[in-house]
Amino acid sequence: NSISSRYQIIVVGYLRRPDKWISSAYLQWGLKDKSYIGPIKTFNEWVSDKPYTVSPKLDTWNTLSESVYFYNFDDIKDVSIHFIKGVLELDISDIKPVRENDTPPPAAMALFSYYNSFFNERNSPNRVEQLLQKTGCYESSPSSADFNELIPSKEDIIIYLNKCGEELTKINEYLIKNNQNELNIN
Repeated sequence: NSISSRYQIIVVGYLRRPDKWISSAYLQWGLKDKSYIGPIKTFNEWVSDKPYTVSPKLDTWNTLSESVYFYNFDDIKDVSIHFIKGVLELDISDIKPVRENDTPPPAAMALFSYYNSFFNERNSPNRVEQLLQKTGCYESSPSSADFNELIPSKEDIIIYLNKCGEELTKINEYLIKNNQNELNIN
């Protein structure tokens, strides 16, 4: 007297590429919504106990019902529309697409990470989200470059130093003449 003998069970799922899935999962549960106890973990620390084991679960779902459908998540533009139209076979003409749960821009993710680094326990993103929403930063992405691209690389600094070599020589001569150590750029 199994459940499948009493009800028509249709299982629908969407399978995602492991690289896209784990990147998204880390941003969501590793950084934004810190779902673990302890300090913020690097990607390699966080992922160490999260294997990509999907096929055993597929086998489990297949034992529950004869109507099991899994789709390639990455091949479908809008999973909600696909489900409503393709699976439920309902009219979608009155449905307006809405983006929910998009990954915040890198600067916002840095803010979530920074905030969560103050907590050893699990921590919800609610406080940071409220701040970002209150200031209008959550709904729109800034037009500036990614924060990490704004930080100068070692090569950028070397190029700058090469441009001001003549000035550095003059400053060092001045310092030496006034019994000071020269600026050490090494």
